[in-house]
Amino acid sequence: MKAFIITGMISLGLMCCCCMLQAQQQHTQRMRVKKVTINDRFWKPKMQLWAFKTINDVFNKFEGKYKTDVEEQTKNNAFLNFDDVAKGKINTGKHAGFPWFDGLVYETIRGASDYLKHIPDPKLESRIDHYIDAIERAQNVRPDHYINTYTQLVEPGHEWGGNGGFLRWQHDVYNAGMLVEAGVHYYKATGKIKLLSVAVKMANLMANTMGAAPKKILSPHMPVPKKP
Repeated sequence: MKAFIITGMISLGLMCCCCMLQAQQQHTQRMRVKKVTINDRFWKPKMQLWAFKTINDVFNKFEGKYKTDVEEQTKNNAFLNFDDVAKGKINTGKHAGFPWFDGLVYETIRGASDYLKHIPDPKLESRIDHYIDAIERAQNVRPDHYINTYTQLVEPGHEWGGNGGFLRWQHDVYNAGMLVEAGVHYYKATGKIKLLSVAVKMANLMANTMGAAPKKILSPHMPVPKKP
């Protein structure tokens, strides 16, 4: 009898805890990023450092600015890939960085966009606008709005890994996905639609290309980063 009473009390206690937890969860709401303010002695200086130093440092690396030799700077400037495509160059056999560098550039724009929501920086925004202009020019070269600088400069005709291409190496789908992420985040941060328009055109091309027969069944291996 005593064991029965103890068991009943434990069950009742657990039920109360579950009800309290459920009530707390019902009152928990996610905050929009723009409504969050970080203003403490530990995190605020770090946020300032990342916003004004780290982001620009990453972009500098993509431009090859830390290479001492001018030729090496050019060879490692990932943004020149977009310029070469915009000039109509194809099958040059030359591409700055790995095939997934387009996607890394887009990821950096996405991350910088999230910081611009918290810490506006006209200089950084202008720098990103310059990159976006180059990306748009590169996309406008083709009437179908396909853009993947590695495939265009090194493996033309192998779009989406077709005709003997290797999708897992070319990263067409990953790069396209990161373009969409960058376009959405930059729009939310600045209200500017140029990169978003580029992303929409690429997304439309993907929708028209991928799917059940007679479309192409593609299986990308690289997931997009998970949002917090």
